[in-house]
Amino acid sequence: MKQWHASITYDKSNTVRLAKALEKSFHWQRRLALFMAGFATVALGFALGIQNTYGLAFIVLGCLVVTNTDAQARKKARTVTSQLKGYVPQMRYIFSEKGFLGETDRESNSFAYDQLIRLTDDGKFLYLFKDRESAFMVDKSTVLPAESPQLKEQVSAESGLSWIQYGSILNTGLITLIKQYGAQGKQKERR
Repeated sequence: MKQWHASITYDKSNTVRLAKALEKSFHWQRRLALFMAGFATVALGFALGIQNTYGLAFIVLGCLVVTNTDAQARKKARTVTSQLKGYVPQMRYIFSEKGFLGETDRESNSFAYDQLIRLTDDGKFLYLFKDRESAFMVDKSTVLPAESPQLKEQVSAESGLSWIQYGSILNTGLITLIKQYGAQGKQKERR
């Protein structure tokens, strides 16, 4: 039975990166709305005139909004980091044929690939989303044996999902969308 080992340290930088991946994958509508609002504010500023104090204020405000569409992700990452109270989890993974084990020095959990709702690759990290609010992040440079293409093929085959280029909603497959929205319905039922 083929196994891969990998790890990730959920330091501040990686926690922010994971929060941004969640935001870009599942909350892109909010980011688009913020971008459009910022763009409209800049346009209003130019309509009022750059020589006008109000026009200049609207331009500055709009630029701040446009450049901070990931503010919600950064806020979520800060919240998670502060809840950990200085603890920096080192997650170790063991990937096998049907699922994977994720463990830290505090806990250990196993997951079946068919529980995943989305798979994303940003070139440096793999993201395995179990729902719209959480994911597992794997540093590709730590995968042993160093055969991450085979690991990706195994995860894809067992989950029934295709790997998506990070942040690209246009590459999302039908099966991914069905699983994603099915998981969203199950979350609402649990609440």
